[in-house]
Amino acid sequence: MDVNAEFVLGLETRGFIPLLRARLSEALERWPWHVVVAVAEEKEPAPAGLRDLGGFTIGLGRGFEPGVDCDLAIETEGPDPGAILHEGDTRSRPPRRATQAQSLLVLAPAAGLFRANPPIGGAVEAGAPLGFLDELCVPAPAAGRIFGIARREQAVAEGDPIAEIALGPSTQVAGVSARSKLIARGVAFAIEMENEGLKPFSFEDWGG
Repeated sequence: MDVNAEFVLGLETRGFIPLLRARLSEALERWPWHVVVAVAEEKEPAPAGLRDLGGFTIGLGRGFEPGVDCDLAIETEGPDPGAILHEGDTRSRPPRRATQAQSLLVLAPAAGLFRANPPIGGAVEAGAPLGFLDELCVPAPAAGRIFGIARREQAVAEGDPIAEIALGPSTQVAGVSARSKLIARGVAFAIEMENEGLKPFSFEDWGG
């Protein structure tokens, strides 16, 4: 199978969603990209020189500065997720502080092969088995519902996240959250503005 041809076919026809398991740098070097949207992972630094990796680059979150390492940035935290930031814009308001943790991340106590069966949204009691790391039983550190869990028979390193438990009864565990929808709309609108050549509105230009 020609992986390159299959991947490009999915992008061009939109008949299926192509998934490419490769490093970002490798994917960007293999094909020319009109738009690159990047987010900095917690364990990894933000992609260096993002602005040079595509025709139009968008950075998600506070790890990016528009006009310096990307063309635009999108707020992902704080009171205004999805807000589009241009060069010179400042984040005047700090991120919203959570008054109570809504979920608990479960980390692998050792390296090994993790196996688990609990479904997303399933209830779990404190101390109940979440899964097995080789022959070691991994108990749930708290009661709640499964927010996320590593796929079956996944090799993990010590300290890798293997599950997340939603602690509150009203915490959303499935579907797309309202915050994620706002961020996605911000990205879509930023790309639309770029394609249409629209100038971003500014109150500083109002009446001038």
